[in-house]
Amino acid sequence: MNIEHTTTLKTSPEMKALIIDGDDESAALAARSLTARGYRCSIIPDGELGLELAALATHDVIILDIELPGISGLEVIRRLRESGNKAPIIVLSALSQPGDRISGLNLGADDYLGKPFSIGELLARINAVLR
Repeated sequence: MNIEHTTTLKTSPEMKALIIDGDDESAALAARSLTARGYRCSIIPDGELGLELAALATHDVIILDIELPGISGLEVIRRLRESGNKAPIIVLSALSQPGDRISGLNLGADDYLGKPFSIGELLARINAVLR
């Protein structure tokens, strides 16, 4: 028996997500799904620009790829945490071996999801980090 699970995000009218991902397809999929659930999304395809936007505005969640133009997602995590940014970070990356996950989590990511990903699982993980 195949039961479809749906995930409803707990959102307020002003929930904001920052998606830092050089993969246009993944970023667009995440943004469409979050926007449909009431999030205001910003998509940034570059690590340096992502850091700049994260410093300029508060976000409820940051979705971050590791393989980025400019600086790596791991460096983005390190700099965000060193600057005191406490927004939950969910890594969404094709680099998903145990060592990759451990590195991201040890640097300060709150969760790590491998690509390709299920949008339902991403939404559930966002709910988990926002609890």
